[in-house]
Amino acid sequence: MHKLAMSISGVILLSTLAAGSGATGPAPVRSLDGSGNTFRHPNWGQAGTQYLRRAPANYADGIGKMVSGPSPRYISNRVFNDEGQNLFSENDISQWGWAWGQFIDHDIGLRDETPGENAPMAFDAKDRLEGFTDDFGSLAFSRTPAAPGTGATAPREQTNTIDSYIDASNVYGVSNSRLDWMRAGPAGDDNPANNSASLLLPNGYLPRANARPTVQAPPIDLMGALLATPEKAVVAGDVRANENVALTSIHTLFAREHDRIVAQLARTGLSDEDKFQLARRIVGAEIEYITYTAFLPALGVRL
Repeated sequence: MHKLAMSISGVILLSTLAAGSGATGPAPVRSLDGSGNTFRHPNWGQAGTQYLRRAPANYADGIGKMVSGPSPRYISNRVFNDEGQNLFSENDISQWGWAWGQFIDHDIGLRDETPGENAPMAFDAKDRLEGFTDDFGSLAFSRTPAAPGTGATAPREQTNTIDSYIDASNVYGVSNSRLDWMRAGPAGDDNPANNSASLLLPNGYLPRANARPTVQAPPIDLMGALLATPEKAVVAGDVRANENVALTSIHTLFAREHDRIVAQLARTGLSDEDKFQLARRIVGAEIEYITYTAFLPALGVRL
């Protein structure tokens, strides 16, 4: 954290000097949707593009038909079987290991959640690894829809609805409309640049879906009790921020970190937009730094 604090101070100092240097024109900022991240291939990793494959597609007809085989439930029960298992981490990683892993996963990938073909998974009540009763005999499941232009004459592909970079998209979202709602100040015109530099954090917490009575909240994934009380769901850059309390707490931490940095920039003379973009840049860098210097090495991953 000491190194992080020094880095933040350095970025703030350089930005302040640039603001007073007589430079004209807006400072370059990283796009929300990941476009332009790679100079020669500006669409690589952009939100709304296809996932990359590490191996050829495997469809029964070579195009999009699901292959036959054991029930996914049967396989899952055995791959993730926790009966008689040592549930402690061999690397002495705390529960924050999976929490950070989920947080990072939500920064780089989210399939198109529009239900595709109905494909329920068979449920075997006689399976010795089943621990509950299913009165329907199957588990509801829908396939991910085919990416545009695929699945008819070319192998079916899938769309990543967020960008594939670690860039704090889970904190800020990948669209102007979502960010406009989340930034403090007026909202509803899909233009976050005319809002405050700070994020909307009532009493220091993520805003709930009903925080702006006159402006509809952006999409949120609902689960559990929130299905009956959607107005209580919190809004963050990623739609999945309500999945569990550990994940929600990390979202809250980095939203607060953004506003903390903005407060440090109060006397720099920077515009609200420049303050926002600078804080966003630092938060994204912090998430990258933690991932590559702490999270991955703790798991034994060396890059």
